[in-house]
Amino acid sequence: MSTIQAKRVVLQDVMELSGTPRQVFPLLCPVLEYGWIPGWKCVMIHSDSGVAELDCMFRTDFPGEEGRVWQVSRYEPPQRIGFVSFVPGVMTIALRIGLEAVDGNRTRAEWTRVFTALSARGEELLEVYASGGRPHSMAALENYLETYLRTGRMAPAAGEPRG
Repeated sequence: MSTIQAKRVVLQDVMELSGTPRQVFPLLCPVLEYGWIPGWKCVMIHSDSGVAELDCMFRTDFPGEEGRVWQVSRYEPPQRIGFVSFVPGVMTIALRIGLEAVDGNRTRAEWTRVFTALSARGEELLEVYASGGRPHSMAALENYLETYLRTGRMAPAAGEPRG
């Protein structure tokens, strides 16, 4: 057996959002993200219910991450959802989102993303992500989600959003 110590980057972000975890949680779904993330596109591979659920699978094809396959790895409404995704030959990503009610009608959302490189291209992307130069901004995602929660409408695009 051989072992490769792949390069890994862990990024953590916290969002303070309007609404309760019961209002926020359903929006963390590849189908419902069409309503609040400008430019969002995915292909549902499998879902018994048609929306996010445990073991639901979907694919995204954003530039540099074409063919990224996602699977819901944890599904505990309205507190926690987790995803594992795989960009063939490039990297894997584990995404864990925890929701906690704060101050009555607000939610604290803790996002943890674990990127693991599978190739030299993956290592390059990890360096970009670690330096904050990644094209998908958590600040933009927070703005999109907060705008939708407050207004029920999608915010204007601020670049090419991704999870």
